[in-house]
Amino acid sequence: MKGLRRFFISVMLLVACTLNAMTTNGDQILDAQGQPLHLKGLSWFGFNNQSTMVDGLWGGPDSLSFDFSDSVYRIQLLGFNAVRLPFSFQDLGLTPRNYTQGCAHASVSEIQQNVTNPNVAVPPGAIIPPMVYPAPRAAGMCNDYLPNDTTFNRFLWVVNFFARNGFYVLIDNHLREDQTVLQNQQQWVQDWVNLVSAISQDPISKDRIMIDILNEPDNFGIRWEASGGKPALKDLYLSAMDAIYQVNPNVLFFIEGTGQGGIGANWGDGFATDPILISQYGLSDPNAFFQALFSKPYLNQVVISPHVYPPSVTYASSNYSGTGLWNRLTNSFGYLTQKGYCYNGTCKAFPVALGEFGSYFTDSRDLQSMPDIASYLNNSGGAADGKHHAIGNWFYWAWNADSGDTGGLVANNWLDIEWQKIDYLSTLALTPWYFNPATQKFGSLCISIADTDGLPSSTLKPITAGQYQFNITNFNTPVCQSVVVGNYTVTAPQIIVSNTQFDAIPQSVTVSEEQTSSVQIVYQATLLPRGSCTVGVKIGQSWQETVGGPFKSSVNFYITNTGGADIVAPWTMTVSKSSYQTVAGSWGVQVGSVQNGTITATAPDSWETIKKNGQNIVNVGMIISSTTNDFLPSSITINGSPCQIVQQ
Repeated sequence: MKGLRRFFISVMLLVACTLNAMTTNGDQILDAQGQPLHLKGLSWFGFNNQSTMVDGLWGGPDSLSFDFSDSVYRIQLLGFNAVRLPFSFQDLGLTPRNYTQGCAHASVSEIQQNVTNPNVAVPPGAIIPPMVYPAPRAAGMCNDYLPNDTTFNRFLWVVNFFARNGFYVLIDNHLREDQTVLQNQQQWVQDWVNLVSAISQDPISKDRIMIDILNEPDNFGIRWEASGGKPALKDLYLSAMDAIYQVNPNVLFFIEGTGQGGIGANWGDGFATDPILISQYGLSDPNAFFQALFSKPYLNQVVISPHVYPPSVTYASSNYSGTGLWNRLTNSFGYLTQKGYCYNGTCKAFPVALGEFGSYFTDSRDLQSMPDIASYLNNSGGAADGKHHAIGNWFYWAWNADSGDTGGLVANNWLDIEWQKIDYLSTLALTPWYFNPATQKFGSLCISIADTDGLPSSTLKPITAGQYQFNITNFNTPVCQSVVVGNYTVTAPQIIVSNTQFDAIPQSVTVSEEQTSSVQIVYQATLLPRGSCTVGVKIGQSWQETVGGPFKSSVNFYITNTGGADIVAPWTMTVSKSSYQTVAGSWGVQVGSVQNGTITATAPDSWETIKKNGQNIVNVGMIISSTTNDFLPSSITINGSPCQIVQQ
């Protein structure tokens, strides 16, 4: 059998400005190429309970049981392509714990044995594929690569590490441990904006990030409508989405339900909009929320994400299996996948992604309920009620062995896989590496960079081809990888050295089975005008809230430092145009004043340091009101130094 080199289908990750990322169409989530995407995910908590990292890195005799990179590799080999990361905004501000420790690195054979079901016959000679983007570990050390400066930066790194390894990443604000939304709603929205803005600085993270806005709102009695001194969930969702969408319009918003225990909906469930059901059972009413969505630009970025648990977790005494369960799920959210929500003569179907479900698989009632939940998701057998479509997106709770309600996908030693649970998820299309391992075909791709006058080799940046990354450090020296056969776009990042900008045209290449394809990147130099910064300006669709009133628009600023020294945060920017009046909102910066058409703002956070010689791009933005519909600034300065303005 030909050696297996890669397991996961490559997803073409192009620069965000040239390609849309995820979106939805009806009840389908679509990937960057417009193809249906099926999220097979798990939750892994730890950034919500003061661990300052995902749990399980406690220490042990070998890397398999506690090294983060090895655990991510194991999760991927088990067939998962998505991860859900619960977090608390307070935790992101804690001093990070140091998880660096000595260990024995696991061999390929040890990893393969760990992630191979002993009851499944694997074809002779089949071997696990290598990890796409392993962490750089020192010999005899584990977790030494984790950032230890701030928990915030560590969280950004974890998101990016998953994304670089082909995962879609759902970040989840955990209300039970983090009540920022109830203490200061404006701060909660701003915290979301700051976090998404920071994550979106990396183009790979930006296009794979998904937002679970508020976990299980029932925890503190938050209902769809304002009640008991608590704000309306409708308003919380819309305020957060309005702001986050301006920062990154590519994100998917995962919406949890609430307030419908009358029909047996779990916490995180509760989307019934039938007025008869609402009246009969005294349910919280989400109709106003769905109606508001119809006027929002992010309507097609919304995913419904209920939680569905068996009786050992919910303590349900009825309707937890069979027809009673299936009717309940259709009444709550299943109808949204087929009929959809109808308003003003238009019906809109929504994709559903189960945000949480899981069990120890020991309770006799669970052993009835869990297979029937699977039947509903598959729309098979008696669960095929003709009122909902199959639901192919889900996140299992949880990887964590320390999940008190459900246990983990790993045993208490964080090492042994709970194969009963993997077998169950395999009925929901989870495909571990050992299923049909010979179906993938591979070839080699070699990429080199031509020697370019004025471009030092020390400034070279990684080249991407789909999800593969080529770290090239010398000119005219090919770097080769084994990749899944198919068509790729090879993209080289922009490089700025002093006052010269280097760009390369993306190149298309086809990789055939057992053949080597080569691409040479050729950079072209453009002399930049004198100055210390270049700002790409991207202007959104403008609107007027009243006839004859001021125009408003989101304006994103993508800042590159063309000088030879870092512009260390905090730094101050001014944005000027005679027609500017006020700023209605901002992300990444704190607006100080707007006088005579000049906006003065400060970027306060450490991640906003603009590194020298174009080593990064920092994105900040504002919602500006203007007397005219022309929002392109006439001038921008950073710390008083004029910047070149490029409209995007």
